[in-house]
Amino acid sequence: MPHDGMRQSHRAARPRVLVVDDHAPMLEHAALTLEEEFTVVARLRDVESLLDGWLAAEPDVVVIDVALTNCSGFDAAGRLRAAGCRAAIVFLSVHEEPEFVDAAWEAGGLAYVAKRDVGCALVPAVRAALRGQRYVSAAIGSV
Repeated sequence: MPHDGMRQSHRAARPRVLVVDDHAPMLEHAALTLEEEFTVVARLRDVESLLDGWLAAEPDVVVIDVALTNCSGFDAAGRLRAAGCRAAIVFLSVHEEPEFVDAAWEAGGLAYVAKRDVGCALVPAVRAALRGQRYVSAAIGSV
């Protein structure tokens, strides 16, 4: 019996991740990729929902698409920080140029994942962000 109790407390201690992407199929793909190891506390489609919902969701990590409707993910990250959010930030993007990665670091991100690498890189990126380490997915190359 103690083993089951330990397993339940381990589940309760799983890091909490909030995912934001305005493209529904990518949002679902990212969330499903993360669910094996993390608790996905919210799947959001826009910055307004993120700014309204992050506090109640209590995420350890926020995964944000770089190109959201009406706002860049970089701006969204700045607005989160200004609102008091201290969750680690992981950016997702179709943009694989080094200047986007640089912008992610400037916006306070700890990880940058090319959308074509979501299946193999998102979980390691979130792990790295939880440790306070930077991570860039393989599609980006060395930056």
